[in-house]
Amino acid sequence: MSTNDPARGGPDLDGRRAQRKKAAHALVHELLAQGYSRRAIARHLGWGLNTVLRYARAATWQDILRENRPRSSRLDPYKPYLKRRFAAGCTAVTRLHRELVTENAPVTYQMVRAYIADLRAVPPQAPPPPPTVRRVTGRLTRHPDALRDDERAALKDVLARCPELDSAAEHVRGFGEILTHRLGSTLPTWIDAVDASQLPGLTNFALHLLRDGSARRAGRSASHRPESESPRFVGADEGPLTTTVSCD
Repeated sequence: MSTNDPARGGPDLDGRRAQRKKAAHALVHELLAQGYSRRAIARHLGWGLNTVLRYARAATWQDILRENRPRSSRLDPYKPYLKRRFAAGCTAVTRLHRELVTENAPVTYQMVRAYIADLRAVPPQAPPPPPTVRRVTGRLTRHPDALRDDERAALKDVLARCPELDSAAEHVRGFGEILTHRLGSTLPTWIDAVDASQLPGLTNFALHLLRDGSARRAGRSASHRPESESPRFVGADEGPLTTTVSCD
């Protein structure tokens, strides 16, 4: 394990770049040991002479990494501020420099311009992919208390973008309350509200509940009707088949 921590500013001795530096350093010093001159090594490898000189002067390959470490700058403490302002849409170097000078920052115009140029060279981050239908449905149908904070925030963002889905979510929560607290007496009101919303999938579900409830009430009425009031079926010679069943 490397004793240097890149997060603390030390060189990363285990990365691919470090391994390339290590191999190049070993190659240059092996050719030097065979008696090749620095110019001959540069010609042989197709490298620039300055590159060969840098490897030749380094006693160890780790020294090459230390040479390439970025130098500290007076602008470093203000880079997070510039990055936030740049992300917010302020990209004018003159304005950003003036803002820092107003705060007595010991920076030059050239420093700010160079850093803003670096920020412009970084491609913008792609927006996160939209959540899948399955994930949104799962968050809608779970109890709000069972959602994590990030899930609750993501669901809130989705509902804010789609008024129809927000309305559906409200009806889903209402139906969940009816089931959880056994508020069957409020079901007709819920069905009427869903029917008025004209949300395709949810409206069909509510109408199925309405028809199912009507069928159950009809069945109970038929089972409790006196025999004399049982449905009368008319024969074929008396006209079409009819039945009278109360749905009250």
